[in-house]
Amino acid sequence: MTISGFSDLASSLQLRRDNARLSSDLLRLSQELSSGRRSDVTSGVSGDFGPLAAFKRDLAANHSFTQTGQEVLGQIAANANEDSTALLVVITNPDPELVEKAAGRARQSFESAIAGLNVGAAGRSVFAGQAFSSAATVDADTILNDLFTATAAETTAAGVEAIVDAYFAPGGGFETTAYLGDIAATPTRLGSGETATPTLLATDTRITETLAETAKAALLDMGALITAPVERATLAGNAGQGLVEASSTLTAARADIGIAEEALDRALTRLAAEKTSTELALGEVVNADPFETASRLQETETLLQSLYILTSRLASLSLGNFLR
Repeated sequence: MTISGFSDLASSLQLRRDNARLSSDLLRLSQELSSGRRSDVTSGVSGDFGPLAAFKRDLAANHSFTQTGQEVLGQIAANANEDSTALLVVITNPDPELVEKAAGRARQSFESAIAGLNVGAAGRSVFAGQAFSSAATVDADTILNDLFTATAAETTAAGVEAIVDAYFAPGGGFETTAYLGDIAATPTRLGSGETATPTLLATDTRITETLAETAKAALLDMGALITAPVERATLAGNAGQGLVEASSTLTAARADIGIAEEALDRALTRLAAEKTSTELALGEVVNADPFETASRLQETETLLQSLYILTSRLASLSLGNFLR
């Protein structure tokens, strides 16, 4: 507040600025002392916590994907186990009614499997890779109708099996026409160099092997090999054996998702700990020290009072008073 050498106008302007600044500081410090929080939090926060929140949301979404994926594959596996039991009975007892019953159940299982592969979680498709807003596949009826048309002329179980196997093989009709998704999603970074891929594609061979065997039995419910009862029983029994073999690969697929789920669990736990420490650190930044604030408030009051006294004295200065 030194004003020596200033003109009267400059001195007056300087005093006004000092008065405005000190008055503002006094009001701010009074508010901080009463609220216990700094009035200008951003000045004390050098970091940006937005990415941390976004990272947490991404992890939570992927964790939801893994849980949903596990549930879907678990249901497919459970249905496959029950279907295989019903279909294997036909090997020793090729009763047409047993074939029909097992085939009808397999068709329901196929429809359930396709519906499961088209589920979403956290607003995104689970088994469609990077096509987050798309269904993973066409509906079950479309797939089965295509297969039924393709196998209509076949008269043997082996002929039907060959067509269905080719359809679900890599590069076959399921992958090129029935699959509506995209390539696999980019693995999620979990920190410390660790990544996790929370879901599989619907075209993963460990999934399509089960779909193929279930579809073979489902075609019997639609009338495949209707004029060849022996071949129908053969196809049913072979599909049952195929489901037993496919169950191990489906278990491996579920294990992969389980590993990703565990990794995401660890990352979420670690992130929760980081969030707690961040909140504590943020609290130290935004909370005003009452003793420091009170001291600065008193200092500001003293400076403001001194400024008022100085302003008053300068205002009373005149040549007449000086000569007296």
